[in-house]
Amino acid sequence: MVLDRVQRDALRQFVVADLAGVGDVAIVLEQGEVAEALRLRNQFEEDLRLLDLLGWQAVGDRDSYELAPSDEAVRVLGRLHARAAGLIARTVSEFPGADLNEAVRVAETCALMLRGA
Repeated sequence: MVLDRVQRDALRQFVVADLAGVGDVAIVLEQGEVAEALRLRNQFEEDLRLLDLLGWQAVGDRDSYELAPSDEAVRVLGRLHARAAGLIARTVSEFPGADLNEAVRVAETCALMLRGA
């Protein structure tokens, strides 16, 4: 799977947005929801590993990024695709064009990559 810089940057932004919820682990753990805390931990670990592959910087410094197909990549891309598609479906008229464009780019990129995995 090969991403161009624009696709990479859009995916990175969605991953970083996902990571903003890392505090939820403590909340659900305090509520005694251990299984949910473990699920979130696994999700954030996958997000962090994807950042390792994509690079942590806000703007990519290469023209292309290669991601090896893996079960983990399929899980993360599937999750990001569902989020992007949901955002598009719910907010077409509510979000500024830049946010919608990024969501469309992520949905399209994930769909292409999932077909090739």
